[in-house]
Amino acid sequence: MHPILVVLIVLLSIGILGIVALVGTGLYVARHGGGYALAKMIAQANPNVEVVRTDDGAGTITLRDRRNGKEVTLTFDDARRGGIRFLAEDSGKSASVQFGGDAKVPGWVPTYPGGHVEPVVAASGESDQGREEGGNFTVNTGDDPAKVMAFYEAQAREAGMRVEVKEHRGERNTIVAKDDEGRREFTAIIMPHFGGTTVNVTYKRER
Repeated sequence: MHPILVVLIVLLSIGILGIVALVGTGLYVARHGGGYALAKMIAQANPNVEVVRTDDGAGTITLRDRRNGKEVTLTFDDARRGGIRFLAEDSGKSASVQFGGDAKVPGWVPTYPGGHVEPVVAASGESDQGREEGGNFTVNTGDDPAKVMAFYEAQAREAGMRVEVKEHRGERNTIVAKDDEGRREFTAIIMPHFGGTTVNVTYKRER
């Protein structure tokens, strides 16, 4: 199993993603209360979580799932910049997931020009075949869906990728593009939104 999947499964098993959903509370506590306060909140939220250690100096909390012994490190220092990062190791391989903060869209992934990019979720990890990166982000623009769809279709072909899916279903438009080796892929879901367009992009690359 790829370490990116491992870290996500660990997060789900611990229930930490449910805590992150309460991002307003979580970020406030991380910013103003430090690691001890955030660790206490996490432990109270899920009895299956054991707080192994906190380090305010390094800005980290290490958690263990009592049921399977797997550990995840939460970097709460990123919360002071509006994001949360998780680190995990499994079978000698490491992976990380970044929610907002310093997470960036890779340069090979098309981002609609002039659009407002919402906080990015980015993951990366090691495998026996090398490294893999993946993520998701949303862009809002005032342009109409047809123009946005034409942009993503053109960008895919310009990057040497083939458009495998081009689907219209009601107001929902979808483009799936891959390169010939299957090492790069992105999916753009394009929908009208408040007089403009919202694009949700999911991407992955193996290296």
